Amino acid sequence: MQPAVGTRAASTFARLTLCGNIAEPEFKVAKTGSEYARLSVATTVSLPPTEDGQSQEETNWHNVFVFGEKAEALRTARKGSLVHIEADYSLQKVQQDENSPIYKLPNLKARRIDILKRPQPKETIESTD
Repeated sequence: MQPAVGTRAASTFARLTLCGNIAEPEFKVAKTGSEYARLSVATTVSLPPTEDGQSQEETNWHNVFVFGEKAEALRTARKGSLVHIEADYSLQKVQQDENSPIYKLPNLKARRIDILKRPQPKETIESTD
């Protein structure tokens, strides 16, 4: 008879889901020679209204690193595209020099990207002379 609970070690992970609009993707080459994309994703949250009743919003930008085929697929994405991203989340230690404090910054590595909506092309305005 098998035990009801698995005997394998528990797996822990940190994952983040983003749904937002992107800036223009940046394509780069790593020291290893492999290409990757850096994607900035804007998410917006509503804040409580001001004392005079004005609505407020706050936009946050999240940097996501994208590798392999997922990065190549982003070549068709444009600024303003609405995306859904599942990313692995970790904290990366950053220090400018020996005497400066060590900061931990979020490091997001895309596991999955779906382009939900692409921006409408801007209409060209014809000028008349």
